[in-house]
Amino acid sequence: MIKPMPTECLQEIFEHLQDDECTLFSVLQVNRFWCKNVVPILWRKPFELCSKKGGSPNLVETLISCMDIEARNRLKRDCKPLKKKISRSPPSFNYSSYLRKLTTSDLWESVLLWVSYKKSCDNIRPYARTLSPEQKMIACVIKELGLLFNKNCPKFDQLIFNTDHDELIGFYLLHCLPHIREFNYSGWGNKERNFDAASKSRNCRNLKKLVVEKISTEPKQIGRGLKYGGNAKFDYNERYTRRHFSSLFNNVVVSSYTNLIDDGSENDLINSSLDPFSIGGGVHHSSTSRVVEKPKSERELLLNLIKVQRRLEHIKIFFSDLNLEFFLSIQTQSRTLSCIRGTRIPSKDLSSIIKNSGKSMNTIYLNCQQDIDLPILHSIAEYCYNLQELELYLDRKDLLICFTTLNNLNTLKRLRIYGGGFWDCGGIDYRGSIDKPSKSLPKVAKILPTSLRWLSFPRGWVFSFRSVEEFLKNCKVQLQRLELRYRMPNHEKMGNNNYA
Repeated sequence: MIKPMPTECLQEIFEHLQDDECTLFSVLQVNRFWCKNVVPILWRKPFELCSKKGGSPNLVETLISCMDIEARNRLKRDCKPLKKKISRSPPSFNYSSYLRKLTTSDLWESVLLWVSYKKSCDNIRPYARTLSPEQKMIACVIKELGLLFNKNCPKFDQLIFNTDHDELIGFYLLHCLPHIREFNYSGWGNKERNFDAASKSRNCRNLKKLVVEKISTEPKQIGRGLKYGGNAKFDYNERYTRRHFSSLFNNVVVSSYTNLIDDGSENDLINSSLDPFSIGGGVHHSSTSRVVEKPKSERELLLNLIKVQRRLEHIKIFFSDLNLEFFLSIQTQSRTLSCIRGTRIPSKDLSSIIKNSGKSMNTIYLNCQQDIDLPILHSIAEYCYNLQELELYLDRKDLLICFTTLNNLNTLKRLRIYGGGFWDCGGIDYRGSIDKPSKSLPKVAKILPTSLRWLSFPRGWVFSFRSVEEFLKNCKVQLQRLELRYRMPNHEKMGNNNYA
């Protein structure tokens, strides 16, 4: 009789199939034991999987069935216009406890589908001029889902902001989702309120990875059609622009929510009301008085978020115009910083970061469209003892100097060089000098770091066939992948080969 496969082996197989949803759905039907092991994998990112299939209201309905009686009663109270009843049947699994990844756009669309289904209508306007009943219901459902995840998700990791929808859901997610490890904020727009909420939330104090795109140094002072410190007036053109280019909840917040940030009282969050008349640019202490705060820029609020971190290891900032003060402040995180991806970072600031975090740094991406300064290369070679991956933009005249400087990096495994230009194939350049990258290639082979396994040259650099042959003869390093372009001896054909 054949012995059954050990449980550990089955679980390992299922883990390797985590991105193959079709196979996992088939595995569900084999037997009860396999089903118990596959369900947690499928429910790690249910909103993403559901959106790939076109979306369904059943996902939110299933999660609501995981709520306790009190939470369902609150939904009934806040969602009275719903025509169809909220499910009461208990689920077969505690699905909400398996969540690990959440994307705001997928969450929004799923809840919107559920509200549309329950109201038996398809004409919900998520961008109404005022806080419509439908928007209130969507916010209430997201609030209850956030509280559900807070109680039942011990392994939640990744929160991705990539939507321009309702301004209220960001607050609920940042204060309800437990132990956020990766915070990813993409998309154009005003990020002030979400950065402010994240920096004050206890759930965002132990981030390991922070990814932010398109940061501005100026306060936008834009809310839900509101100017900072003004009255609740709606401007169609401004709202239309914000609909396409801004992020989650901008400069808009219900006044009673702001007071919840510091004390973190869950009961207050549960009982908070959605009062559209309390929406404004400042913090309201009462219905008659207003304390107007000076608006802060995205850079300042992002800086506050970085300062409160304890275990930050990975920072990526794209399309930034950040200054020296900002990057010097990152030194507070330098003991654990392991990866930095930078565009338009001043050389002095970058050298300072590398110097202070060199021991823990293992990945550096500097593939911005500007030549790397040689002092930065020397800083990398001197301080980054454990560097494994490096990407940089290099002028062809500095090719030999680059490899000479990096020769002593015995841990470097992957090096990718960016460059380009019409004259990189050799010949007379715009300065009137002759410089061919093919001359340096055979010499580079003799000074490669011994640990290097992956080497990629720019597509704009075209080497001669003879120089590639000499490079391969001189190379004593066991490269697993080599990417370059070369010209055949007859000068009629051009090769683009990866040597393995």
